[in-house]
Amino acid sequence: MTTTIQQTNNNQTATFLRTPTAHQKANVLSEKRRKPNDYVCNYSNEALGLEVYVSADGLVAMGFKGKAIKASFHYRFKTVESTKAHVEKFVSGVEKAAAEKAAYKAERKAKVRALTVGDVLVSSWGWEQTNIDYYQVIELVGKASVQLQQIGKQVTHERGDCGQCVPLLNNFIGEVVTKKVTDGERVTLTSYSSARRKDYIMAGGIKAFKPDYWSSYA
Repeated sequence: MTTTIQQTNNNQTATFLRTPTAHQKANVLSEKRRKPNDYVCNYSNEALGLEVYVSADGLVAMGFKGKAIKASFHYRFKTVESTKAHVEKFVSGVEKAAAEKAAYKAERKAKVRALTVGDVLVSSWGWEQTNIDYYQVIELVGKASVQLQQIGKQVTHERGDCGQCVPLLNNFIGEVVTKKVTDGERVTLTSYSSARRKDYIMAGGIKAFKPDYWSSYA
């Protein structure tokens, strides 16, 4: 059944053309969200937590999204046409953002693990300084994870508080950790750092890595 809200304005009738389906109307958040009893549900999508309510005269609208209990907007408009335009923009914006987020997640999930045993990952992190850590892949785990172990680095100094460094293959330090691979060649190490695969070229049968810049407090 199409939900319609009509108002005679200059002898013209404006109608909202949104058609919530049965499963969309079952949004349990509705019970927690405060809205006037005389408002009509104009649009609802349970999966997105999306709801729009409009007053009987079509001049006031309020909208909710996600898991929020508080309304994203609650406005009065001069005409029903203005109300409809704002509702359409709000709904389209929420749906577009959700579609883009889903597409991004699907793209990341579709990327196969590109790391192999022996690959080096570099992590650059720090606040007001640049710390560089290197990790070497020592084993592939399942379909999407790897075992890593930190390796040492060769460090040069440009000044006392900065310089460049390169990884030292097989110079293992620290403990072995298992991490899930995302985007094919990236892992999350901590809440503040991640590591990505470091490219190299073969020179005389040896892996040659481009140096990374590091810095520390003066």
